[in-house]
Amino acid sequence: MLWLTQGKQPKLLYIQAQQSVPYIRLFLTTIAHGIEAIETPGKGGRRRGYLSLAQEKKFLTQFMDSALTGLITNVTKIKQAYEAKIGQKVHQSTIYRLLERHEWRKVMPRSHHPGANFEEHRIV
Repeated sequence: MLWLTQGKQPKLLYIQAQQSVPYIRLFLTTIAHGIEAIETPGKGGRRRGYLSLAQEKKFLTQFMDSALTGLITNVTKIKQAYEAKIGQKVHQSTIYRLLERHEWRKVMPRSHHPGANFEEHRIV
């Protein structure tokens, strides 16, 4: 098949091989430059993070420790500490995504006891 590809455009090869033009381009690139030309890291990944996942986890442990002692942790405090750590301002959604990434969730105290008898409260 190599002799078919020499000097021809991908559209002509598309007609001969009955393959899509992107497939033919991939095939020609592989022939010209080897398999290394098409083995790329890919499109996925987290490339624009301010901190690595390990650094984020370490950063959040200080708030986890205070929360376990009974102190209330809110996004404003986390945001201020995060901005101080990285040295620039960030949007609040950055902090919410950070918390979601590390499976933090909003926990609020109940407004009433689950076993409370509301009839007794109304009489009094």
